[in-house]
This record gives sequence, C-alpha cells and structure tokens, in this order.
Amino acid sequence: MTPRKSSPRKPQGGALASMPDEVLMKIWLLLAEPTNFPLICKSIREFTQRPDVRAKYFLSRHGRYLAMFHAMACPKLFDEALCQSLVDSGAHISLALMQELSKQRRQVVSQSILRCCPRRSFGGS
Repeated sequence: MTPRKSSPRKPQGGALASMPDEVLMKIWLLLAEPTNFPLICKSIREFTQRPDVRAKYFLSRHGRYLAMFHAMACPKLFDEALCQSLVDSGAHISLALMQELSKQRRQVVSQSILRCCPRRSFGGS
C-alpha cells in the first residue's frame, strides 16, 4: 500500500473569508437561515461577533423601529455594546418597551439600555 500524498491545505473559509465586509454583510442579510453563517470559518465568526455588524443586521432585517426589540429577544446576542451600536445607528426604543421591561423586572436589560441611550432616543409608542 502506498502512502497518500497530502494535498496543500487551503486557507480556512477560502475566498468567502477574504471578501470585504460590505459583501459579507449583503450575503448574511440574504440568507434565509442566517444562524449558520458564522459557522463557516473563524474569520466570518469574528465578523458576525462585532457589535456594529450585528446592529446593521438587526436594523436591515427589522427596521429602526423594531431592531432593538428583536435584538433584545436574542439574550445570547444582546449586550451593552450591541445596544450602544443600535442607538448610535438610529434604532428606536419605544417607551412601551421600557415600561414592559420594568413591569417584568428585567432590570439587567433595562439598566443596560439606560446606560447606553441618550434621553432623546426614547420615543412614544
């Protein structure tokens, strides 16, 4: 039996990992099931972990009025950095959402939002 020749290893992720951020973002937004996109390779996972990229994702998928609501519905993703990126990008935080959070005593989330949000970002609903 002859030993098999090892083929040269391709860089992980291939051509997809070397694409510009704008192209990766467009691909991610077009996917029907975006949760598997970060599993392609380490560089794409790092790209999707960035708060500014996640904020763009939620804003593009849900619009500025619902982006914060949908981000908060993902407790594994939602943190103060994402909240700040959403606010900086123009996401709307309804007064009703804040009232509901305080009723449910979800203080960790509401305090996180209050720390990163200027007073002007709250709107009536």
